[in-house]
Amino acid sequence: GRLDFGTEHETPRSPTLVDAEGQATKVAAISVLLEGDGTSASAILQHLKIAEVVHLHYASRACHEFCRSSATRKLIVPTFFHSHRRAAMIHLPSVEFMYADEAKLSSFGLNEDFARCLQECASLRQLYCSHNPKLVVTHFARALPSLQNLVVVDLSHNRLAVDDHRTFYKAQPLGPLLVSLSPCLRVLD
Repeated sequence: GRLDFGTEHETPRSPTLVDAEGQATKVAAISVLLEGDGTSASAILQHLKIAEVVHLHYASRACHEFCRSSATRKLIVPTFFHSHRRAAMIHLPSVEFMYADEAKLSSFGLNEDFARCLQECASLRQLYCSHNPKLVVTHFARALPSLQNLVVVDLSHNRLAVDDHRTFYKAQPLGPLLVSLSPCLRVLD
């Protein structure tokens, strides 16, 4: 397909803009971003995975600035598939949707890191955190009061009432978790 930036009688300004349909789509998307139509970075970037945000931020100097927080210079990633390694590169207050299913929370240290990560996600609205049988409820519950915009929490298949980090099982109290949930919460699984 061809992408025509001119009038009906003009040829496109650059042959690279029309060489492939995929390239034309990328150029159109970048031009919308850079025109500054009032749309925030978060609203556009929420539809991209972290790898796509990284690719976009390398596209040009303007895209680089668009994809980074002015405060921390870290990547704005509204939809984040949790990774302990990648969390340090992300502007965590920009995260609105977090997928932490099977997050490999195998130790107390990893549970504490995950809780700290959650605490920094001030814009978080939806948290999907299922299939984490070693999730430590006390660490997790400490992070929840800072998530005032949270409306969806999926904690299914986590064995929340059992702490099995040692050679024996012990009960984990669920009271602190339930008390710390956001008053805006609509879905709890």
